[in-house]
Amino acid sequence: MDKGTASAVNNDLLVMALEQNLAIIRFDLNRRVVYVNRSFAGAMGYTEQQMIGMQHRQFCFPEFANSPAYDKFWRDLLAGRSYQDKIERMDARGERI
Repeated sequence: MDKGTASAVNNDLLVMALEQNLAIIRFDLNRRVVYVNRSFAGAMGYTEQQMIGMQHRQFCFPEFANSPAYDKFWRDLLAGRSYQDKIERMDARGERI
């Protein structure tokens, strides 16, 4: 196996390990789900297919989704700033996570 192939295999294994051990969700610029893995969807009480296309605010309680903090959260993300805090989410049953 050449060095490039070995590197690609290692990268693939790393991605697989992350997928299996982390809850991952990705949104587009319109705040819609474009990717979600099984771990995240399961924790929220949905399937991956159900979550695709859903709006981010559907996973937030109204007190956050309708607040200035929510708008700032998205302005910061869209400006390229990272967010490293917890967000209280609402699962498919309307319960807090």
